[in-house]
Amino acid sequence: MKTIIIDENYDGIIKENEHWYKYDRNLEIEGNTEIKIDLRVDGYLRVGGYLRDGGYLSVDRYLRVDGDLRVDGGLRVDGDLRVAEGLRVDGGLRVDGDLRVLNQKTLFAANFCYEKYSILFLNNTIKIGCETHSPSKWENFTDKEISKMDTGALDWWKKWKSFVLNTHKELVKIYGEI
Repeated sequence: MKTIIIDENYDGIIKENEHWYKYDRNLEIEGNTEIKIDLRVDGYLRVGGYLRDGGYLSVDRYLRVDGDLRVDGGLRVDGDLRVAEGLRVDGGLRVDGDLRVLNQKTLFAANFCYEKYSILFLNNTIKIGCETHSPSKWENFTDKEISKMDTGALDWWKKWKSFVLNTHKELVKIYGEI
């Protein structure tokens, strides 16, 4: 699938100020997309593949990504956010509407990276690396099952299991469950 690059030369992009660029209408892209600038979209943004943003992204209506969404800076969506695959935001995440990741309505999403794996916490799901399971499933995996997931996974899990499960429990306490 072709990757579309959105930078200051992309058709319809307007320089808003020293740091931000603006696209003042709806933006629909079929395919993978990489955004190389700090961008504010005044309408909605829909991407048919994955979306990778190297800076900050602000969307005034809704954001839909049919693949993975990765934002290296902050992400602000004034409407709903729907991501069909994984979500990684290294800066702040603000969603004023519904947040749906992995086709689940989500009250919170927190992303961490510890040593070998990134960890995504959702209200009823924990994703570690490429493995996505419920907290109870993670808690009850045997050492044999964990070791089959990846080389070195068992050593990592023994070190980080308590952190992962306790962090998820605390996030549920703070934000609630659906």
